[in-house]
Amino acid sequence: MAERLRLGDLLVKAGAISDDQLSRALEEQRVTHARLGEVLVKNGWVSERQLVEALADQLKKSIVTLSRFKPMPEALRLVPEQTAKRLEIVPMSVNESGQLLVAISDPLNVFVLDELRMLTGMEVDVSLAVPSEIRRSLDSVYRAPAEGLDEGKIEVMEEASEEEMDTMLSTSDAAADDAPVVKLVNSMIEQSVKEETSDIHIEPQERKTRVRYRVDGSLFDAFEFSRRMHPAVSSRIKIMAGMDIAEKRKPQDGRIVIKVLGRRVDFRVSSLPTVFGEKIVIRVLDQSAVMVGLDKIGFEAEDKALLEDILKVPYGIILITGPTGSGKSTTLYSMLEKINRPEVNIITVEDPVEYHIQGINQVQVNERAGLTFAESLRSILRQDPDKIMLGEIRDMVTAEMAIRAALTGHTVLSTLHTNDAPSSVIRLIDMGVAPFWCLLP
Repeated sequence: MAERLRLGDLLVKAGAISDDQLSRALEEQRVTHARLGEVLVKNGWVSERQLVEALADQLKKSIVTLSRFKPMPEALRLVPEQTAKRLEIVPMSVNESGQLLVAISDPLNVFVLDELRMLTGMEVDVSLAVPSEIRRSLDSVYRAPAEGLDEGKIEVMEEASEEEMDTMLSTSDAAADDAPVVKLVNSMIEQSVKEETSDIHIEPQERKTRVRYRVDGSLFDAFEFSRRMHPAVSSRIKIMAGMDIAEKRKPQDGRIVIKVLGRRVDFRVSSLPTVFGEKIVIRVLDQSAVMVGLDKIGFEAEDKALLEDILKVPYGIILITGPTGSGKSTTLYSMLEKINRPEVNIITVEDPVEYHIQGINQVQVNERAGLTFAESLRSILRQDPDKIMLGEIRDMVTAEMAIRAALTGHTVLSTLHTNDAPSSVIRLIDMGVAPFWCLLP
């Protein structure tokens, strides 16, 4: 039989604490009868996050951020609220194998897992979460349906009877106007704005349709609903976005502009046919969320001061790099906000124009009309600009013109799709830009 792992040994093995700190913590634990993790955190030897990360690494378990993961109603129904609070766990979901997934801070507490097995009659799998997040989550997830929050709206959809689903789907695309579908789509959109997501992914799978939100560059499962409802949901979104609901075999793009939580939000919609139906991705363009400013964007003081000094230079090119969802647009618009003054002529070229900024001249690329990034930039240079912002450098012509503009007395700001800053040189050379231009000091 395998030897039971102990929390203290795992933390020492992970290098989170020393043997001496473990000995002192165990001595204090014998006196106070508190949990070992609580003693370590109280004494400042580890943070809650370090404790969870060490356990996750050693036990090969995932870490869940509860503020971005919405528990399934059927999982919450399996464990009463008072029991969940006493055990300090959050029931998350029930998988296809009939296992209950719970979020827990101490997965080595076998008594908690045994009690859950006895209570639910199910096998239990765990993900790790920070204790304070578990307590905050428990204060809200069990009360959400009663307060009319989005989880409650979603729960209504999941509890719809088979007869209601059949009726809903038998009315063809007109089903998208049915109240339950409207409520589901509205709650999905409202929740995404509330959580400041950059994208919503609606993905039909074999038995369920999964909804995921991208927050701070990472995707998180939000909830699931029956795949039988997916055609009605996708039709509803396509109607809102002005797309052709009869066309399901080709990718389409659309746009939704609505007022959410008292503010105007722009949504860009893309559909893609898959084997189980149309996958829908909605890009959330919330101007009030992105215009955070350099003071609130999260830079260290030294990095912020360096960037502000760079923005004062009268010419040159500044490239914001990183993968999709890493915050390039947020950083770029925060920089524009910093340099936006009446004495400065700022012109942008974007595809699309994501956020309208007072005092800045913004140009929307129109490929069909021949208004490309390169053509727009060529015209902009005749408009006496001080600062130029290109939404993205996509090809050699645009890259070379941007560099020429920077060399002739203009400040050019743009983005480049690379995983890190050093890779931008390789990316530009790969586009065909002369290496000596990419290696300028």
